[in-house]
Amino acid sequence: MFFNIKRKLNFLRFDAEVKSILDTLPVTLSSESRVVCVSHVCQTYLYAYLIAIKSFARHVPLKKIYAVDDLSLTDGGKALLRKHVPGIAILPITSVRNEHCPSGGDWEGFLTIGKETADHFCIQLDADTVTMGPLPEVLDAIESNRSFTLGEWVAQEIVPVAEAVQAVEGVTSEHVQMLSEKSLGKLESAEKLKYVRGCGAFAGFARGTVTVKSIEDLSAAMIKILGREKWLEWGSQQIASNLVIANTPGAIVLPVPKYASHMPSIDIDKSIFRHFIGSHRFDQGNYVRSALTAIGDLAASPA
Repeated sequence: MFFNIKRKLNFLRFDAEVKSILDTLPVTLSSESRVVCVSHVCQTYLYAYLIAIKSFARHVPLKKIYAVDDLSLTDGGKALLRKHVPGIAILPITSVRNEHCPSGGDWEGFLTIGKETADHFCIQLDADTVTMGPLPEVLDAIESNRSFTLGEWVAQEIVPVAEAVQAVEGVTSEHVQMLSEKSLGKLESAEKLKYVRGCGAFAGFARGTVTVKSIEDLSAAMIKILGREKWLEWGSQQIASNLVIANTPGAIVLPVPKYASHMPSIDIDKSIFRHFIGSHRFDQGNYVRSALTAIGDLAASPA
């Protein structure tokens, strides 16, 4: 409870400092693009999301934008989204739920991507991200239809499942991510599979790489290995996303720190794409500073 109160207070202060995002031009969708962007959006993160989607769409043309509403969005919040992101599809989280998969923790966004990848390159974009400039690696991945993920360390690579399992052998955590990574070798045909510990805050799914059925099958396989109760915990979607991306031909890990999550080990000023992860989101005022820089760039953009 205290954490939730503190988070809301932090975002109230953040919103007061970045409210000039409301003075920037709306997002313009492109009928020529084949890119779909999916995000989970709540009322608390509303201004943050506008910064995330506007700064990203400035550099990556988008055909469709989906916002998965956790049911906290007010009528005013939805109206604000539609004003600043004309054409946005706001999906109540209950309209996307799937009895074969967990709910929450980005699963509904992942399932939405599963419906769209037949014809589109799909990108999962978290609301707490800021794009600071051109993203050549992302545009190249889209052009060449290669999946990508946000990495966690410098020179990170996609590795065989056996190597991923070995990397966590001594870890005693009961978190679903650790237990899942330890258990990857139990998946069918594990000797042929690859894995990457990516960050679900920013991930790209090449056309034709994932379907709702394949997501359901992967979820069922992990439930069989871990048990339903454990797989239902927050964090399981990232495991599923990591597996899908790692086993897509030509998939890449975006270079760190050019694309990075904000944490003490990262010099965020070297990052062109910044994810302000919860545990360090408001450290040193970097989130506000980055947001204001992005807003200034948006304000300077020609109509």
